[in-house]
Amino acid sequence: MKRWLSLFMILAVTCQLAGCSGGQHSELPVAVPDLQQQAAGFPAGLPEDRLQPWEQLDDNGNVIAVARSSSAINRDSELIAGVERFSSSGNVSDNGEASRIISASGSSAHALYRIPLAGGQPGAVSVDANLIAGKGYFIGIADYASGRWQWHGPFTDNHIRLSTAASGPLASPLGNLFVSVLVHDGAALDCVGIGWNPMDPLDVSAPATPQNAALTALAGGIRLSFETVPDPQLAGYGIYYSRNSFINGNAAGVRQLGYLEGSTEHFLPAAPGEELYVRVSAIDFSGNQSALSQIVSATALEGGVPDLTVTLDKPSAMLQESVNLQATGADSYDFDLDGDGSFEILGSSSGSIAVATDRLGIIRPAVRGHGVDASAVALGSVSLLISGNNRPVAEAMASPATGTAPLDVTFSGTASTDFDGTIVGGGWDFDGDGTYDVWDDTDIVHVTSANHTYAAPGLYNARLRVVDDGGAWDVDTLAILVSSPADPDNIAPTADLQADLSSGDAPLSVSFNASGSSDPDGSIVEYAWDWDGDGLYDAIGEAGSAMHVYAGPGIFNATLRVEDNHGARDTASIEINVNVAGNELPSASLSVDNELPQAGNMVRLDASASLDPDGSIARYEWDFDGDGNWDANGSSPSATHTFLARASYRVRLRVTDDMGAQAETGKVIKVSLGPWSLPGYDTMNNRQSPNLGAQTSAIRWSYLTPNVVSGELAVTPEGTIYAGCWNGKLYALNHDGFLQWTYTSAEAITAGIALGSDGTLYFGSDDNFLHAVLPDGRRKWRFATGDDVRSSPTIAADGTVLFGSLDNKFYAVNPDGTLKWSFTAGNDILGPAAAIDPDGLIYFCSDGGSLYVLDPDGSLAWQYDPPSGVRGAPAIDGNGIVYVANAGNLRALNPGGSEHWTYQLPSGGSYSPSIAADGTIIFGSSSGIVYALHPDGTMKWQFPMLQSASSTPVIGSDGTVYIGSADQNMYAIDQDGSLKWKITGGFAFPAGAAVIGADGVTYFGQHEHEIFAVGN
Repeated sequence: MKRWLSLFMILAVTCQLAGCSGGQHSELPVAVPDLQQQAAGFPAGLPEDRLQPWEQLDDNGNVIAVARSSSAINRDSELIAGVERFSSSGNVSDNGEASRIISASGSSAHALYRIPLAGGQPGAVSVDANLIAGKGYFIGIADYASGRWQWHGPFTDNHIRLSTAASGPLASPLGNLFVSVLVHDGAALDCVGIGWNPMDPLDVSAPATPQNAALTALAGGIRLSFETVPDPQLAGYGIYYSRNSFINGNAAGVRQLGYLEGSTEHFLPAAPGEELYVRVSAIDFSGNQSALSQIVSATALEGGVPDLTVTLDKPSAMLQESVNLQATGADSYDFDLDGDGSFEILGSSSGSIAVATDRLGIIRPAVRGHGVDASAVALGSVSLLISGNNRPVAEAMASPATGTAPLDVTFSGTASTDFDGTIVGGGWDFDGDGTYDVWDDTDIVHVTSANHTYAAPGLYNARLRVVDDGGAWDVDTLAILVSSPADPDNIAPTADLQADLSSGDAPLSVSFNASGSSDPDGSIVEYAWDWDGDGLYDAIGEAGSAMHVYAGPGIFNATLRVEDNHGARDTASIEINVNVAGNELPSASLSVDNELPQAGNMVRLDASASLDPDGSIARYEWDFDGDGNWDANGSSPSATHTFLARASYRVRLRVTDDMGAQAETGKVIKVSLGPWSLPGYDTMNNRQSPNLGAQTSAIRWSYLTPNVVSGELAVTPEGTIYAGCWNGKLYALNHDGFLQWTYTSAEAITAGIALGSDGTLYFGSDDNFLHAVLPDGRRKWRFATGDDVRSSPTIAADGTVLFGSLDNKFYAVNPDGTLKWSFTAGNDILGPAAAIDPDGLIYFCSDGGSLYVLDPDGSLAWQYDPPSGVRGAPAIDGNGIVYVANAGNLRALNPGGSEHWTYQLPSGGSYSPSIAADGTIIFGSSSGIVYALHPDGTMKWQFPMLQSASSTPVIGSDGTVYIGSADQNMYAIDQDGSLKWKITGGFAFPAGAAVIGADGVTYFGQHEHEIFAVGN
């Protein structure tokens, strides 16, 4: 895990009434102490706290706290940077001094922080976090007195203060406080810092009451302002409000802000014409609260707030480093550049300005956006951490990284570095349990070399921690996979499920038969039955048949799981549709306004064409990501959803009529990062771009490289082009073809480049590593394999990086560079990227071998072994049909691996196919013919080239096909198969699929050391 200040990361906080930062708030959050019981991924048990080698205990058995920088809540606050997490779960990575936390739909991700309190009690805890996506984030505080987490949220503000004086005692047995910052169900944020102030148990004096509270009626809400309470122990302000006048803040109908307000300005949302009564109190670090202020009231005006968006270059910077703020969505802006509550610039028409970075700690620059009407005001702010010392960079290496137990491993951190000082010490946590096994903070003896023997099989995330001469530290994680000798003779069983009825009226009695299930090298010892497909097995036993009565109407996905005598398992499912006697079934119909959205774009779904012939549709249910969970429901036939990650999603609709009968349908939504950002464009390898490619053969520019450029390029939404070269360098060029930077690997880069949602670049090299590089050209991490990495990576929706190696292994690597799992194939894995279908199944081909289909956990789902093997990469259409190249054939496979059809070429062999928007399958061949087939496998057209195809076809939004040939031409072929244009001669053959930018410029590399940009 590397910590860099990324110049190209953008922090966006959209400040609307539905959620924004720094003073303007949505419906107030409430504490949710049992939240971990409601959502998967929320930490349940409290962390086990253990003494680290560099720590000492005081006479009371508490960890002695070290001094830290200030300015979290006030100048006496303690503060740790968001990157200094104790541990994490899910997609968590470094973004400068912040931790970027991204959750997938239906799951959670969190960063855990360990704060030494020396046995004391925190009076207040603060979190600075810039929300990037989703409906909010949660803060958890570990309560060791009760053995439970205290959960608060969801929050959308960038700065949250929680009063903890009356809680607890909260500290662990070693006197430490644990704080978790968590996102759920597609939310994402940058956690910038965690702050806290101690409680003084002897302080019983309440602070002064806030004076001169005033309300300003605005469109869509009311702005509260009051005078600052000059108390050095002030933790924040409590805000109470109601639709009726009140005296006591605890009276019925009075609501309280679910956290402490840190500023003296606050926005309360309200409906037009709604009158609110407000009082304010001051609360100190010991929990003492002032009397409530005088009550004030105001009535919200008609209209809405400006759609204000506030962005920063980065979440952290060095002292006096340039940081720019950009505000959009309003007509004029007021700026508080240093976050002190005073707006230095008023009425600016430009939303771009430099913020103040002249002091260490947290800075919260704020913006007021004004509409044309003076009553239309929006407030927003973001958090920025200013540091005085660059962190060191830990670089962990191990040899060997995989093997059978007992495994002797030699570790080295000699590649670690500190750019503005020296590394003075460090050590290793061999098993990743959070406690470092060897350590010296005065000598680098353990950093340079360490040894450990792994006695038991397992996946161990070994961690190297280094410390520099300024006290800053960094951690790098390295996966060690220790396996036990596999049973080479065991073959997994095959589940087969049959039912005597698949539909009928309730109550419906269905007899299930699993006698067709088999185990070729043993016996099936267990049958498990899940009647409704909810993931919970309702009956488990040794019998291969069962009966179940469905009492009410609905669609049920009955599932069978079988297990053999060696513990291997397989599943099979069948759909049971239950109706009500005399009722006609409804029909479901789904349309969308955009089947190829970019990540972050909202898609509108319309089910209004659904109908019930003898009644009405009473309920619509929506599964936006196809994970089997219904994400939204109601009586409306329309819904909207924003897809945050690049992936292919199978959106599902289920309708229920007024008698309870149901019908389902679905549609595949293919989400990209923007302009063609990754090889294959979407995760199904269709290579169908939403952008209009080059319409002429005009060469915009070319860039000479010292060696061959053979893999797919990548282009960002802003127009930066990335290309790998056989000289071992990764080139970053701007939109006009000028070099920005290079990154060097030890050996040739021959495959394509993948671009992560956070801007990280992923690519393989012949140096046996998968490289992760930050957008400014600095290394983030490397993952070691057993041989050259010559396959293009694919990035799953949760950030997992998937790729193959010449060591015959297919790897899944977490976003932090640790191993998630690996799968051993029968041949080398190289060439174009793997594909992922909307159900999460992973498809890849070994060279001249098999098509492998893996479950998301890396287990084999099914395998296809045609004569002469397969080659290239598979492509998947919206119906789940898989297309693979095979010697002189193109083969279409049904889901599950049975053959749908085969197209036999008259001569030559086929290469990796692409799929156009209308379902046309397009592929090149070794005979020089480009083929276009209808979805039923019949010929649509063919285009003759002079020699073999040298790249995979790429398809523009107008249907134009772009493909290179060994005849040294790049061809643009119209959707009817006629020549549109070609670039002729003068260079070697184009290599790797072309990429299309947002402006239509089309980029490709070629074998004569050159990168071309084509189009006006």
